[in-house]
Amino acid sequence: MLDFSIFHEYFSYSITFFGKIKAEEINYQRKKGKYS
Repeated sequence: MLDFSIFHEYFSYSITFFGKIKAEEINYQRKKGKYS
């Protein structure tokens, strides 16, 4: 049985981590002028 609290903590960390990468990627694209 998987410990739910550990899984939840890992899941939250992953969401934050990938969210950060995605935000930086969008900012980079915006600087290049792909997003107005």
